[in-house]
Amino acid sequence: MSGWETYKGLEVPQTPTGDAGIKLKDDLKELADRSLATSAVLGSVIFVGADVNGDKILAEDNNNFFWDDANNRLGIGTKTPSDLVRIQGQNKGLLMSTGSTVGGVNDTMITFGAGTSASVQWTRLRYRYGNSDLYFERRSAADVWTNVMTLDWTKSRAGIGTEDPDTLLDVRGPISLGLPPELPLTNPDASQIVFYTKDNARVLKLRARFPNGTDKLVANQT
Repeated sequence: MSGWETYKGLEVPQTPTGDAGIKLKDDLKELADRSLATSAVLGSVIFVGADVNGDKILAEDNNNFFWDDANNRLGIGTKTPSDLVRIQGQNKGLLMSTGSTVGGVNDTMITFGAGTSASVQWTRLRYRYGNSDLYFERRSAADVWTNVMTLDWTKSRAGIGTEDPDTLLDVRGPISLGLPPELPLTNPDASQIVFYTKDNARVLKLRARFPNGTDKLVANQT
């Protein structure tokens, strides 16, 4: 049996077999002898890169992949992350995708919550591959997910209280309207604004205000 050589805790044969073994020995020696404490920049996230000769080496790119150990923050596209995870770049962002063609099986989700127990109320964004719709959902303390709003990708519609909106905005349930806007309207190209008001007899009226500032009665409370 051949002897062994030790490189900072790594043991390899003194006489490895074949070219692959010699290459393995040289690579391990190079890896073991490199001191990251002195050669790597503080905050570097070390990964396997390739040099000009095509050989795989240890590499770092702090301008695009950086770990702020003092504040426990990760920067992608920046070395000064101001949040827990910061992604920065022109015309660049976070892409989450799924390869499943069966909706509901392997949907892509982003979940927001304040804890990990089943009793915590969470909210999430759920993307379904089959129809490309985006769902805004909430989870109750009983661990039941319900839909709050749907963006219908195929029809470019938004639904509140429904996953299948019939119009550009489909609200299945009561809504609240605020106070009437103040005159004059600053945007002459604005669409009509719908609001509730009350007359002297305290009768509730639904009115529409148009870009020129005129009001028209839509309906009285019955």
